Amino acid sequence: FLIILNLIVLLLTFWFAWSRFRRQQRDKFIKEYKATTNEDAREFTPVDFQNIFESIWLHSVASSDALVFHYLPYENAKSARKSGLPAESRFNGVPFTLRHPYAVTKNDHVAFNNFDVNKSDQKFPNEEVLVLSLPREFLEPLIGFEDDPSMCMVPASILSAMRPSSFRDVVDEKPWKDGILMLPPHCILRSFVLMYNDSAVVKSEFIQDKIPISDDILPMKVLSVSDYLESMARIRQKAFKRGLVPLYHYTSSAIAPLILKNGLRMGSQLKGDGGVYVTTQGPASYGIGSDRYELNIIKDCFGVDRLYEYENQGKLDVVIVYG
Repeated sequence: FLIILNLIVLLLTFWFAWSRFRRQQRDKFIKEYKATTNEDAREFTPVDFQNIFESIWLHSVASSDALVFHYLPYENAKSARKSGLPAESRFNGVPFTLRHPYAVTKNDHVAFNNFDVNKSDQKFPNEEVLVLSLPREFLEPLIGFEDDPSMCMVPASILSAMRPSSFRDVVDEKPWKDGILMLPPHCILRSFVLMYNDSAVVKSEFIQDKIPISDDILPMKVLSVSDYLESMARIRQKAFKRGLVPLYHYTSSAIAPLILKNGLRMGSQLKGDGGVYVTTQGPASYGIGSDRYELNIIKDCFGVDRLYEYENQGKLDVVIVYG
């Protein structure tokens, strides 16, 4: 009996240890994934950003928090997602603005790029923008920009108080262990690439991460049920002859020409681990012609938490079929 009891205890101990190890590995993977994901927003319109930020505000920002933006170079953004945002000596804290990319002013350019804005035709203050949620009580007027209510900062005194006792939620602990004042990365909600400067590293990571378009394209305008059935028949026949499976990508009429010209680019805010989304479900499978057609696509391809970004926005009016 004692042997059996000891065996049971041993097995239970092993099971708990293994479960804990798996949880740690999963948490580590999630941290590293979040730390390396951003979204290519170079082709986003003001309306695209407005819809995204409204969704973020509704679902990810507490009533006592403010939605703030921090513009920075691409490489610095990668470090920020892993370690957090370091305090800047000229501000004695971390600077932020309340203005989104299409609302920036000269002050944003000066604060986040520190160059003579009069000599630059740059649309955005920097290559990437981090979107963060911060308690309003943490924010103070940005030094040197006190007359601009949209410019704010988290001062060094607050950063010191926010310093955690352990760094389990940080992918790269080195800056923290070196004693650098940092804003924790968990405050970062989303990250968007706005533009690229001459960086071979950046170009190799993103511009080549796309599915190319074949020169043999069959554009089809569907205005009736018979048009739809004929188009699908032609697509299936073409795919069958080449031993291919039709895959569908739903997009807007504004983005479709860009895809046809440049191919599908990778994204990071999709279900699963990001990448390029396609589905084996054609328009008929989602109930084309019914009131739930668009809703079914959004739920299946993006998730219910992103309904506000896509529903009734005209972003799924075109379907591109790959083989």
